[in-house]
Amino acid sequence: MAWAAPAFCAIMCIFFFQWGDYFLNTLWAIVMGACGYCALRGLLFARRQNQKTKERQYFYMAVLAVILLEYCLWIASCYWKESSLTNPYFWFDMLQTVSFFTVIPALKRAVAK
Repeated sequence: MAWAAPAFCAIMCIFFFQWGDYFLNTLWAIVMGACGYCALRGLLFARRQNQKTKERQYFYMAVLAVILLEYCLWIASCYWKESSLTNPYFWFDMLQTVSFFTVIPALKRAVAK
């Protein structure tokens, strides 16, 4: 199940070859795939463990949310070029900003116990 994140990132890398540089797209796919793999593997492991380890699942969920929102941001920037409030890029950017603020409390919660 944890290999779903690198597989998704590889598919998105091939999709983004239409617009960007091959080297940078591949580099971002490797970085996001590695982070997604570690977060998904950690999430699956934390759900099967005791209460102390279960607290880490919120951090892994926050990391996966950041990765997913980043890909939504990149997809929105491919198709919508206008700069108005109807552009999905604006809304994904706001969600991305909020998701960054969820990582810090989730990390504190995972490390505190």
